[in-house]
Amino acid sequence: MYDGAGQTTQVTTNGVATDLVWENFGQLQSTTVHAAGGDQTTSYVYDAGGTEVMQKTATSRTLYLGGTEVKANGSGTITGVIRSYIVNGVVVATRTHPGGLMWQAADHQGTATVVIDALTLQTSIRKQDPFGNARGAAVAWPDSRGFVGGKVEPTGLIQLGARVYDPSIGRFLNPDHLLNVANAEQANGYVYSDNNPTTLSDPTGLERSPTGHDTAVALRMAALQARFPGALMYGVSEGGQGADLICWGCDPGKVWVWEFKSVDQGTSAGRGSLASGIKSVKESALTGDMVVVAGPDFGPLMGLPQQVGTSFASDARLVTVSDSGTRGVQEWWTDEEDDEDDRAVETKRNTEWAKGVATRKNSEAEEAGHVQPGGPHGSKTSKSKNDPPNRPGMRRTTRRTLLVLESSNVHLRASGAEASGAMSHCSRRSSLQLRWRSTSPLMRLH
Repeated sequence: MYDGAGQTTQVTTNGVATDLVWENFGQLQSTTVHAAGGDQTTSYVYDAGGTEVMQKTATSRTLYLGGTEVKANGSGTITGVIRSYIVNGVVVATRTHPGGLMWQAADHQGTATVVIDALTLQTSIRKQDPFGNARGAAVAWPDSRGFVGGKVEPTGLIQLGARVYDPSIGRFLNPDHLLNVANAEQANGYVYSDNNPTTLSDPTGLERSPTGHDTAVALRMAALQARFPGALMYGVSEGGQGADLICWGCDPGKVWVWEFKSVDQGTSAGRGSLASGIKSVKESALTGDMVVVAGPDFGPLMGLPQQVGTSFASDARLVTVSDSGTRGVQEWWTDEEDDEDDRAVETKRNTEWAKGVATRKNSEAEEAGHVQPGGPHGSKTSKSKNDPPNRPGMRRTTRRTLLVLESSNVHLRASGAEASGAMSHCSRRSSLQLRWRSTSPLMRLH
């Protein structure tokens, strides 16, 4: 059984039915197992980034704090703590209290199969089939991680990144957020790892080898699904063909199209890709007579100018997706990029943002007749001796906009129009963020 979003609402394993209730963002809200001894319900709590932080049953609570699990009974009394030591995304050891240090070894798919007590050197081995079903006698395991490093739920289902996996049928229970139309094996939205689990693995629940781009697309798609549950939409993983995110029916009679670019690529590249994406969507049989347009910014649309989520490629990374200032173009970056070159990344992001806003404002001024037609290619205004000299730190991006990074007062010249004003900025690791507030009504850029 499935709901309108294609999410499984009931599964039956060995004659026992389990009901699944989903949240708007495609995450499990609760599961209820109709066992012979009575119903057993498990509910889940998530943080703003979509990461599970708590699991609750009638008799237990588990709090997830990164690599640490804190367990308590139904009344809230702590009964145990488990800390995992993770290297390159793989758990190499766990320390339990009560208990001690246990070393772990994983197979080529990232599934831990061997655990060794660091004190006694006693070894335990668990065996699974290629789809993650247990083989042989059950083995006590120090943590909740199972098949390809996913978190095993009390129901036997496994949380694999963005989706929920059922090893008993070898399929995901909710459809893939991303579609790579160039990969026919990935066309089935529920299949696990192209139905080739001996060679391939899918620990993220997305198209193989997901990137920050894929996480950004999935975040925006989840927001659209929550707002427009009856619309048809799909996103394309990085390297796929066509537009990155498409929504048929979010706006009656229209098709919205978005492109996603990293801040290093910039919105200029996004505009070019967007034009190609719109063209391809117009040729789609699904579009019919609908009008294809660039998708709106998410800030005005649903109050989400930015979204932050845990990267599907690494639990240790965060991905931020944001309106770029250009309709139909979304930009994304990771916290790793901030750490490596925070100042350069933010400067580039603000430059592109200012370019997009300035372009729109200049076009509006041209249409109103306030500035000479022709934009940056119109007649040039000769420089007079009264014009302020170039100051240190001033950088010309286009003739429409001057970005000033180290001056509090600026003189802006745009297509022959002049305005003076002050720049306010906020600092993050000493990087400056442009916010232009002009006293001229012609060049009021926010």
